Amino acid sequence: MNDAPETLEELHFPIPLGPPPADAIDILARDSFKNCLPPTDKDEPLTPSDKAWMLEKAKNPNTPTPAPSFAAQRALQKHLSLYDFIVPGTQDQWQSYIMYKYFELTLDPDPKISKPALDALAKTSVVGLMVEKQEISIVHKSTEELEGALRDAIDRYIGKPIN
Repeated sequence: MNDAPETLEELHFPIPLGPPPADAIDILARDSFKNCLPPTDKDEPLTPSDKAWMLEKAKNPNTPTPAPSFAAQRALQKHLSLYDFIVPGTQDQWQSYIMYKYFELTLDPDPKISKPALDALAKTSVVGLMVEKQEISIVHKSTEELEGALRDAIDRYIGKPIN
């Protein structure tokens, strides 16, 4: 009464998956497949029918038509994600937003972009690496000294002495 398979051949059975896609070699050769990532825009560009579906979906978002391809669905989600954010409302939120954007720019490999962003971050009060100081010197003078300096300035201005 043992139902266990007796030989290795009895363990193998066909799986009805259908024929492989026509471009199976292309799919297996993709870097995204090798890295277990979903296909990118470069791997699957949008077709004219994908673009037409996206335009129709933009005009009538409640239509229940499914996406004609994964690329179309991904492109629509990517476009809609541009509008999926919360606008900062308070001064602290705006400051945090600006600091984060500067931080993102510092990660750019181009030094023409990352260097100015790093400089701007360094000058902020949060980081405080480059604190700009202004010093004001106040020299106290007596009333007689100020009156004399004022008379001299007026004399130079009009070109003759005032008594």
